[in-house]
Amino acid sequence: MLALAPCLTIAAPSGMSLDDRTEWFMAAAGFLSDVPAGLLKEAAQAAVCDHPSKIVPTILAYARDNRETWEWRNRPAVNVPRLAVIHNETPAKPTIPPILRNLRQADVDMMSDEMRAIALECGAVVQNADGTCSPSDRPA
Repeated sequence: MLALAPCLTIAAPSGMSLDDRTEWFMAAAGFLSDVPAGLLKEAAQAAVCDHPSKIVPTILAYARDNRETWEWRNRPAVNVPRLAVIHNETPAKPTIPPILRNLRQADVDMMSDEMRAIALECGAVVQNADGTCSPSDRPA
């Protein structure tokens, strides 16, 4: 439905309030709900209207006239070999972001809980047996 925003922006009279525009969008969404998203975007780009009342009929006419062609262009591929995704058995260790490299203990002590959790997750910081955290010796 975002495809309709430029149409309404161009065609809306200056006195059309935000509430009026919202109501128009809700009504347009109801009328255009059967139009596939890709075809709606294409129709909205092709629609040139001078008044909001003409936008939906113009889009519906475009969709009616071009739906068969659009569906043909967007048909599922048949007899196309599928690519297989091979998963690595051992997940790679997360890399340490540059901002978390070469940390000092003072840097770790000043971290917020969220930042400390991120640093622990990527290995920039390790948790000691007593629950405190310290910089990791792991190379970046």
